[in-house]
Amino acid sequence: MSNLYYTVDPDTYLGRNAFKCMRKSTGGAWERSMAFDFFIFWLVELGRSYHTIRVYSDRVAIFLDYLEVGIAVCGSADITTYMRLSRLYHSYLTQGINSMSSLVQAIDRRRPSPMVSKKTSLAHHAAVEQLIIGCHEGYDGALDCSVGEDAMCQAKLLAELRSVGVPKSEQELAYLEKVYGRQVRGKKNSKRLRIFSHLPKIRKSLEPYGEDKFFPLDKITQLINEATSYRDGAFWALMGASSLRASEALQVLWEDIDLVTREIFAVEPSERENYLEAYEGLTAAQRDQLSWKGRTTKYTLLLQPYGDMFFDLLELYMQYEYQPGVANNFVFQSQYGYPLRFCDYGSVIVKPFATAAAKVLGSGLKPYRMKLHSLRHSFCVYMKNFVEHTHGVGLSDYEIMALTGHSQISSVARYAVLDIQLLNEKLYVAFADHKANAGKSVDELLIGFHEKRIAYLQVKIAEEKVARDKKTQEAA
Repeated sequence: MSNLYYTVDPDTYLGRNAFKCMRKSTGGAWERSMAFDFFIFWLVELGRSYHTIRVYSDRVAIFLDYLEVGIAVCGSADITTYMRLSRLYHSYLTQGINSMSSLVQAIDRRRPSPMVSKKTSLAHHAAVEQLIIGCHEGYDGALDCSVGEDAMCQAKLLAELRSVGVPKSEQELAYLEKVYGRQVRGKKNSKRLRIFSHLPKIRKSLEPYGEDKFFPLDKITQLINEATSYRDGAFWALMGASSLRASEALQVLWEDIDLVTREIFAVEPSERENYLEAYEGLTAAQRDQLSWKGRTTKYTLLLQPYGDMFFDLLELYMQYEYQPGVANNFVFQSQYGYPLRFCDYGSVIVKPFATAAAKVLGSGLKPYRMKLHSLRHSFCVYMKNFVEHTHGVGLSDYEIMALTGHSQISSVARYAVLDIQLLNEKLYVAFADHKANAGKSVDELLIGFHEKRIAYLQVKIAEEKVARDKKTQEAA
């Protein structure tokens, strides 16, 4: 449901995209939330990405709305109430009316819970923690909230949550260790606030992904052919061929594509030497929205036949749909020449994919397969299990990490699947249909498509790592 008392609007801070939060008072007037301002100032000063700031802003507004309703139910706004409501937030998010807390039930009747998973609840709490820390950093402690109401009172009480449960002296630490018979200081690098120490610890799954988590490799060609525009077909082919995230693929510039060698480079925006020239035509606000998520190499290994399909469709897109007179360098644009990166993601980008996927999958339709990200999973599954070369089958986890931007090797390990022979048989049909090479074995097809490129990329990735290590040593 939408918030009852709080609304988030665009704003700027320190020359960057930011947000402000307006609270509807009991008299109906809108006033600016100082607590939210402290939170935004904190995130921007930390250098957090626009995406993080946007997502966290929405989650913090939900929490503030929950607090407002909870305070009305409790009848008081003091530190005890804030502590109690903060600790019950997980129950509200995950249980709602089914919570064992009568207070949560009362809040849910006024503001229904979004009923999210435990994992999503932890993501909401991560945003709330930054709100508390931001208030603690920004509030100067000079306000007396004992008389009357003030927008700063909320910031003061949230700031006080920063120290809830934290021992104030070495003597207190020693006493608590004696009482509990263990060290209570916690992990030195732990980021969780003590007030949320009761939250569940969810161990990241190490189980291999099921087939419902990736788009069927033998149906990607059919999916691409279902596109109603050359642009969409080229976009999906690029994602299927390269493992680029949707945001990364949408940010590809013409200078990142070599039409002669048929190579595609994935370049982090902030690392472009010609930054202003590359993003000519964008406003400062749009440049601030450019995102990147961990990819450590600019090189891509194009999975075939989708790589060839991309270049074929790119040529048709340039001939029939692309608007060459626009003042930006993005490959993918709307029908009016506006960068697709800044169009509405749901209606312009996701909806056409979901429509085509529904036609292709039929009875095999699964919720996750309706997401563009499923193409990235397909690439990883293939590279982990099926890409063949003279030294064996599959790239190493570290090579896949470099090519895909995964931050942990455990994430890559989950792409392992068991029934290799069955999927190879399906792949043979897909490759044969596209290349008309029905006379070749699947081994010949796969090795021929990828072996030279793998060897080339292994050298390039190693060279990039040496350069990064040298740069780090020089900086130290």
